[in-house]
Amino acid sequence: MNKVLKRATALGEVNDWCRESEKVCKKWRQTGLGGVFDDGQLA
Repeated sequence: MNKVLKRATALGEVNDWCRESEKVCKKWRQTGLGGVFDDGQLA
């Protein structure tokens, strides 16, 4: 995964990342977590 955002705690930041990385966005949404990205991983 691209490490575009190391951490995205604000929904707006996540949405911005979604536009560039749709697959990651879908994966993030599927978790159902409001967590943060950390080096491309879900916390």
